[in-house]
Amino acid sequence: MLLSADDNAVSDWRAIKPVPGKLFIVGDPKQSIYRFRRADVVAYQDVRETLVGGGARVVHLARSFRATQPIQDCVNAAFMPEMRENRVTAQAGYVPLLGGMPAIADQPSIVALPAPVSWTGQQITKKEVNDCLPDAICAFIEWLIRESGWKVRDRDGDGGLIPIRPRDIAVLFKRVLNNREDMARPYIRSLEARDIPHLLVASRSFHQREEVETLRAASKTNLTNATFKQVSEPTPVQARAYELIRMFPVTAN
Repeated sequence: MLLSADDNAVSDWRAIKPVPGKLFIVGDPKQSIYRFRRADVVAYQDVRETLVGGGARVVHLARSFRATQPIQDCVNAAFMPEMRENRVTAQAGYVPLLGGMPAIADQPSIVALPAPVSWTGQQITKKEVNDCLPDAICAFIEWLIRESGWKVRDRDGDGGLIPIRPRDIAVLFKRVLNNREDMARPYIRSLEARDIPHLLVASRSFHQREEVETLRAASKTNLTNATFKQVSEPTPVQARAYELIRMFPVTAN
């Protein structure tokens, strides 16, 4: 910053006036919320205001190409009233998203999926809602793929519209574990029951999955093809595990 000053004798960066075109700084205050990474919104605000006072210009990168226009309008409506810049509380200001691809005709861009909790006349608890969500969400995913007829833009091709595929859907979790319980496991079971291809990232229940437990049991008991025949009606997960064992025989150490 000192090297960009119009006066080489200045030794305090707070007093500089940068030469036009000689200083370019990128900062994202909305990402400066992680104190454990030594992020500091107030420091960003101080630097920005000092440079603006010295003649610099702030340019917001607000144009987004990630979502359709209705989704960006929804995000703007939700966050603009809440995220108001405040130096006392170190709150970053909100910059509205611009641009966005046009919505696809004859299908919604945003769906608020209700939790199908059975009403028993008692107060609905958070646990009941959480318990019903995995199957409800996976049933909605199955409907999207096999029945909805909805489409997405093909980012790997020419950008034309193609039917929704499993790879076009992502389920995000606020946390991996909740009271030591893997949040993803009921979703995995529900997707497997519907035979929907999926990829699990950052889960901690790999060694608790049924096929992994079957493989572990096989390694301990030295299972053979004769043992497989004793399981008259294996589950789909067991069948896949057994097929792996046939392909790659394991023996106890």
